[in-house]
Amino acid sequence: METQTAAQWREVDIAFAGPQAANAYTDVDAWVIFNHESGRQLRRPLFWDGGTTYRVRFVSTQLQGEWQWSVHTARPDHDFTPASGALITGPPAQDHPHRALTRGFVGAHPSGRSFSFADRSPAFLVFDTAWAMPFRATVEDVKLYAADRQSKGFNAVFLMTVQPDMNARGPVGRNIDEGFEIGFHDLSEGRLTKINIEYFQYLDKIIDVLLDHGITPVLQPVFHGFGWKGLDVAGPVVPPADYARYCRYLVARFAPAPRSTCRVVMAPVPNHRLRRVVGRFRPGTRTASPPESTTGLITAMTNTKRPTGWISSPARRGIWVITYPIALRPCGRSGPPRRS
Repeated sequence: METQTAAQWREVDIAFAGPQAANAYTDVDAWVIFNHESGRQLRRPLFWDGGTTYRVRFVSTQLQGEWQWSVHTARPDHDFTPASGALITGPPAQDHPHRALTRGFVGAHPSGRSFSFADRSPAFLVFDTAWAMPFRATVEDVKLYAADRQSKGFNAVFLMTVQPDMNARGPVGRNIDEGFEIGFHDLSEGRLTKINIEYFQYLDKIIDVLLDHGITPVLQPVFHGFGWKGLDVAGPVVPPADYARYCRYLVARFAPAPRSTCRVVMAPVPNHRLRRVVGRFRPGTRTASPPESTTGLITAMTNTKRPTGWISSPARRGIWVITYPIALRPCGRSGPPRRS
């Protein structure tokens, strides 16, 4: 049985050799159950990372003790190696630009009126928008961007995880005129089944740069509303099963925690779709002002600005909906916050 060390609040990446499948992204369903000696149990999904490589990403919420883990699958003929192991937990890092890696997950303060880290120190998010960064920017671009935004006090950024327009046309590539990288080869058909693993491996590097500069990426699965250039956005037509699978993939790959760590996934989708395919949620409210991060609401803004480059914010309409598994709403009641 494999044994690894796991500092509290830091991501642990465990790689597996798994089944060869025609489309492992859609055909393989597996997860890992982590049992702590205190009695706490956590379940994390595996995700496919190309070929016969699968991974699980996990964050220990415990300061000390041992986690025993084991792999489980939906099909008995799908085998994974290793099949079990252990993690020995230790104290968190003493210094890191991203406070969640030293102070713990961001959650609702006991007062219900603000955010705080696990150690109860205050957490205040200042958001920027760089929607097209995942499919337009290079790692070097992101390093320059992150250093600039960090110096100006920003600590969170909204991102579209994939280029969402079905009829977008341009060369494949980053940081070139009208170019973009492709996350799903069948998104142009309104589907999310033919994943481009290399795209998401590169997105890993982008997110690591942001985290190293203390910036929380806020990941939007598939845009609704305007999209990138307003060329038939895929969000409203993607089948619910495809959308749910992709949300689970984002949670598996980028949110290795039972609640919110330094990564958040959000989705502007009609309430009935999200209820069926993701789980519990809280809707935001229409507003013409910036997101009210201090009250835990992520809201939609309406404008008509045409996006240029990958830093510009596209026009967007509708209501933001935050996916429950890794996003928080500290308000203890439904509806928008009262204003004095």
